This record gives sequence, structure tokens and C-alpha cells, in this order.
Amino acid sequence: MDSIEKKLPIRTKTIFNIASVSKQFTAFAILLLEKEGKLSLDDSILKYVPSLGTHAQPVTIRHLVQAD
Repeated sequence: MDSIEKKLPIRTKTIFNIASVSKQFTAFAILLLEKEGKLSLDDSILKYVPSLGTHAQPVTIRHLVQAD
């Protein structure tokens, strides 16, 4: 249901707020890829998303998944 209170069905324009939940799954998937040797946490994110440009140069995958 799009809205339980209003009894509205899910539509193609329904927005799902999943960002906070999906972060943990994304980080877990990245760690599985690292364990399989398919990437390194110390890889620059530019290796996988080159369109970010040189301003993202010092950022690594580790920076993105690390929770401080």
C-alpha cells in the first residue's frame, strides 16, 4: 500500500524511503567483493566512478563505508 491510512495502492510514482536501510546492504556487498578480491577498500572511487572528476581524487571506498 502507498498509504495504509488512506488505503491507496502503490503506483509507478510511489516514493519508497529506503536510503537509510540500503546503506548497510551496500556496505556489506562491498565488503563481500573485497573478500573475493574483486576490489580493494583502498581503491580510489574514481576507478569505479570516473565521472566524479579530480576533486574526488583522495576519496577511497574505505572512506565511503567507514562509520566514524
